[in-house]
Amino acid sequence: MKRHDDPSLCDFVAVLPDEAAADWPLERERPRSRAVPERLTAHLDQSHLDWLEEEAIFILRETVAAFERPALLFSGGKDSCVVLRLAEKAFKTKGADGHYKGRLPFPLLHVDTGHNFPEVIEFRDRRIAEMGERLVVGHLEDSIRRGT
Repeated sequence: MKRHDDPSLCDFVAVLPDEAAADWPLERERPRSRAVPERLTAHLDQSHLDWLEEEAIFILRETVAAFERPALLFSGGKDSCVVLRLAEKAFKTKGADGHYKGRLPFPLLHVDTGHNFPEVIEFRDRRIAEMGERLVVGHLEDSIRRGT
């Protein structure tokens, strides 16, 4: 297995071989700490991520302004959670305690396919309750029965 050229990174970075490796897993145990050493992150610049966040917030605000009845799809998954946090930043006021205050100007919409883990539905409901937001749940089976 090829290792990264910088010897100071050898404990943290492995370059995967072009062909399937016969020696998987790595012969060396990974560091016990999950924390990324400061020497690996000191040079990172967050300005690009800040710009992406600002752009996403701008798009959310423009979309809400352009439509009569917008809704935010929310499944409780990782992507939905990120967009929900962006919506909070776009439309709510951050309090002194670090929590966002106010209501979103649209409901959250979950299209229930019937194939969800119970833990995901529990998380979805708990998160919506914590935020005090409106949740509209559409059931796929109901829509199929109606032919819509």
